[in-house]
Amino acid sequence: MSAAPSSYELTKLAGSLASFCFASRPVIAKYFRQNITIEGKADASPVTKADKEAEAAIRAMIAQDYPDHQIVGEEEGGVASGLCDWVIDPIDGTRAFICGKPTFGTLIALVDHHVPIAGVIDMPMMDEMYIGVKGQGATCNGVAIHTSAHTDLAQVRLASTAPEALSEAALSKFQALAERCLTASWGGDCYNYALLAAGHIDLVIEHQLASHDIMALVPVIEEAGGIVTDWDGKPVRLGQTGSLIAAANEALHEQALNAMQR
Repeated sequence: MSAAPSSYELTKLAGSLASFCFASRPVIAKYFRQNITIEGKADASPVTKADKEAEAAIRAMIAQDYPDHQIVGEEEGGVASGLCDWVIDPIDGTRAFICGKPTFGTLIALVDHHVPIAGVIDMPMMDEMYIGVKGQGATCNGVAIHTSAHTDLAQVRLASTAPEALSEAALSKFQALAERCLTASWGGDCYNYALLAAGHIDLVIEHQLASHDIMALVPVIEEAGGIVTDWDGKPVRLGQTGSLIAAANEALHEQALNAMQR
């Protein structure tokens, strides 16, 4: 049975997240741009030894430091307790990884009563680690980061990973929003959210995501000054959120929601 929320200290979570990522980085680096076997999962997405071994390394560290917490990972699964749950995506952007592109990342989050309160977006091949902990702010490699101040859609840099990841209706909504923005770009996976937290992107729109794709992003963006909800404007919750709109600030978030709803 999982422990009560008092079984962690907010001030120590950033250090924990960093140590988990430092444990997985050597595993990922060992296989990057190497001729490794690529397997297909039930949902037709690719998976490699790097995904599986990186998750195993992270799980071992979490089990050692937080033995009473539950762990839910993309590769090994797991059942959330609803109390203290760690959610892992060892390589978010496996397609980028197997193509030798460095724009994949590792996502790890601590979720308390279904609410993500601490997360890391680690870009191992870029040596960039973005961490956000509730009430502690957001950092990249230990330096504070903040979202942009843009509130005019005409100035906005919009991003999403791939048009094929959106349903026909969702793609129509994205295009309606993109027409009002300065620019829209495809690709990036979790790196888009890190760049949003650091002020280089203003809006990220995605659809049909799993919990392991989402949970770690929320604390990083919120602690950097941004806002993340589903496409109905509802808060992000473990197991309840699939669509995502991340914005640099509340004013921009409201405009984006209105543009998509039209």
